[in-house]
Amino acid sequence: MIDVDLFRAQMDILRLSASQISSIVGIDNNRFSRFMNGATDLPGTEYLRIRETLRDLEKLAEYARPFEVTWRNIRLTRQLLEDLRSGRLKQQIQQNIESL
Repeated sequence: MIDVDLFRAQMDILRLSASQISSIVGIDNNRFSRFMNGATDLPGTEYLRIRETLRDLEKLAEYARPFEVTWRNIRLTRQLLEDLRSGRLKQQIQQNIESL
């Protein structure tokens, strides 16, 4: 349950609903809800995807400060995560800063 509590705390900080994180990660919403309620476990691969995604969403929120990020656009959020993980986002930010 410690992991569930940690996930809940991270989701609260990021203002993410269970539905949003399950959609971003690509896990069935009902399955994720059962996991969060302690009714079932998740395979290690899905657990790791959730953990990594929450960590990366925290990085995205940090990059966006002082602006608040909403995660309603799942497709855009997935694209931002892909860009972050590939290093493209860092390059884009650096290019934008250099052009100022």
